[in-house]
Amino acid sequence: MKKTLAFISALVITSLSVPMSIASADEYTKGDVDMDGVITGRDAAIVSQYADGILQLELNDEQLALADMNGDGAVDASDAALIAENQEYKFGDFNKDGIVTMEDAMTLARMAFLRMIDPEIDFGEKNTYADIDFDGDIDVYDMQCVLTYYGRQGANIPYFDENKFYIIITPEMEQFELDPEYNIYVSLHPEIKTLQDYYYSTWKIEYYLDVNGDDQVTVSDATAILQTYAENAAGTGLYKAAAYDKMDVNLDGVIDIEDATLILKAYAMDAAGLL
Repeated sequence: MKKTLAFISALVITSLSVPMSIASADEYTKGDVDMDGVITGRDAAIVSQYADGILQLELNDEQLALADMNGDGAVDASDAALIAENQEYKFGDFNKDGIVTMEDAMTLARMAFLRMIDPEIDFGEKNTYADIDFDGDIDVYDMQCVLTYYGRQGANIPYFDENKFYIIITPEMEQFELDPEYNIYVSLHPEIKTLQDYYYSTWKIEYYLDVNGDDQVTVSDATAILQTYAENAAGTGLYKAAAYDKMDVNLDGVIDIEDATLILKAYAMDAAGLL
């Protein structure tokens, strides 16, 4: 099956950006650069990349004012450091539970996989936070960034490189050897040497979309979703089905026809050799 990261990136056509606001910077806490109401590692990463001249997002005047933590009129690495000191959630803590875990990375992997099935799929506010590297895509590179954070955290080594508050994984790094010291998963699976190896080991349709537990994705998985949807609508079924998490394919908190449709799309693409 053709599974290349370049193919995924080509399919993802969404454009993500830092949430903009017509409100004054005075209405937000200093350091809340993305104006989401809380200071996080994401804000530090935005400012750090801005200071390094590589940020692919545009910051408006209000956001630049929020980024100037020390009030010296410039937005630089020192501001990023101050934001990091005041962060409530670490960068990469996608589900905001206070720690960076494999769950964060695998949620991003699932979103990237679903974007390959349907480039137009909308994850709501998750669209913004899933773009870990700010390149406008939700892809396996975002997942790998979080895995790197997670691995470094578990190995008790510096979370970021010196004076940086971000890590960027690029297509050119696909064949680079992954350091087991930085990646716990790799340390447990010595057969995985590169990012491409890791990608092939995890990018399996049944891992994300096998609802009925038979280790394959077929029409029966879509049928199971539709049955659960009908039972919930009639009040005769359990809202929290055993496979609820996988039945909620598009991660919107509801089991409905849209979830079944995505299963059928994935089934058809897999049969055609596109996954």
